[in-house]
Amino acid sequence: MRILHTADWHLGQNFFGYDRSREHEVFLNWLLDRVEEYRPDALLVAGDVFDGPNPPASSQRRYYSFLSRLTEMDSHVQTVIIAGNHDSAARLEAAVPLLEDRRVFVRGFLPSLGEGRYEFSKLLLPLYDRQGRRTWCMAVPFLRMGEMDMLAGLRQQAGENGTGGVTGALATDVPEPGVCPEDSGNPNRYRMGVESVFDGLYQALSCCRQEGERAVILAHLQATGSEISEEDRSERIVIGGVESVLPEVFDKKIDYVALGHLHRAQKVSGREHVRYAGAPLPMSFAETRYRQGIYLVDMEEGKEVEIERIEFAPPVPLLRLPERPAALAEVLSCLSSLPEIREEREPESSRGASPDGQPDRRPYLEVRICESHPSVFMKEQIGQALEHKAVRLAKLVLENPHPESADREMLRLDMKSLGPMELAEKLYRKQHGEELPSDLQQLLLRVISEVEQENVGMV
Repeated sequence: MRILHTADWHLGQNFFGYDRSREHEVFLNWLLDRVEEYRPDALLVAGDVFDGPNPPASSQRRYYSFLSRLTEMDSHVQTVIIAGNHDSAARLEAAVPLLEDRRVFVRGFLPSLGEGRYEFSKLLLPLYDRQGRRTWCMAVPFLRMGEMDMLAGLRQQAGENGTGGVTGALATDVPEPGVCPEDSGNPNRYRMGVESVFDGLYQALSCCRQEGERAVILAHLQATGSEISEEDRSERIVIGGVESVLPEVFDKKIDYVALGHLHRAQKVSGREHVRYAGAPLPMSFAETRYRQGIYLVDMEEGKEVEIERIEFAPPVPLLRLPERPAALAEVLSCLSSLPEIREEREPESSRGASPDGQPDRRPYLEVRICESHPSVFMKEQIGQALEHKAVRLAKLVLENPHPESADREMLRLDMKSLGPMELAEKLYRKQHGEELPSDLQQLLLRVISEVEQENVGMV
């Protein structure tokens, strides 16, 4: 079995006011080239296909055009796609009847039978290599806090009733809506719910997996032991890792775990076979040092799994100048050294230009200034310094060398970049001088989850 593992495309992202559709077109063309070159049996897409639950029509056309070209190019390759936290599960699954005829399998929801029962076999997909040998794929979409909290309650009830295991847990009644189990303040409840899901999947797998057959997991989640940049808030749902799972949840009998959600490509806790593919385009300036690409996974009978990184060079780089925030005079001097705009047209890609033409390859620029008393003409001075320069100003960062005197201004800026839980943590710590209590944290998590579900339901 040969697999290509990719994730976190974020089609439709608006990057500080700049449309990235042409950049995504370059990546998808590159990915088709890699499918043609390596002839995989399966392409695994680990969530966050789109940047939001209501993506622009142009991004949806780009997505379906890619799938159409992929299936026409290779009549064997099987594609498995799961929903991430940015996706609308309902939107992704809407075209399932048409897509499955073309060997494209989408899983957006945890399949519920009602009354606290789940049909985990729906998340278990057989994949076949070119000789007809079978590998099982456990396709696990993003699991939201509200549902995991309920599953954790069922798991606890099963233990108290002596039934053990996930089968007993899923046979019990679902608690009344709005009724919180006694230990709902336990930050491990999310993990307990996820463990219940994987217990159910492993049981389903054991019923159909034959001796010698391989198995892989495709999931969108945050595993503890993975690395996140301190300034990268783009994929932090909550502070403190409440919505994270232990890597031990991945059974050792699983040959490869294809993860999405974190934008840095990496192994998890040193486990060679548990990998984040990373995002194909940097999603924020905190990701300027990340290396983009996909994984090629080969599983041969009687051999260890072979994993190779295939790097992709994003068509538009991100620049942060200067490397550390500096005084305005130093910043202007740094900007003056940037290259001038050239008139020559850049060559087209191997698959030709997109319908809208080639992407503007001028780098996105973040300008970083440290001034205690910034000039009212500062933005105008920066604009003049960048006139005729081959860059696009995307973000202006202003830091105060005396942060104690600028708390209110920094809070205003933080509200644009922090998630709701991180903002609540920061405000509570500032006002009370201590961490947000776990019971309040869980209550806020429940509200955030309900709002997210309402937003998805409106799409």
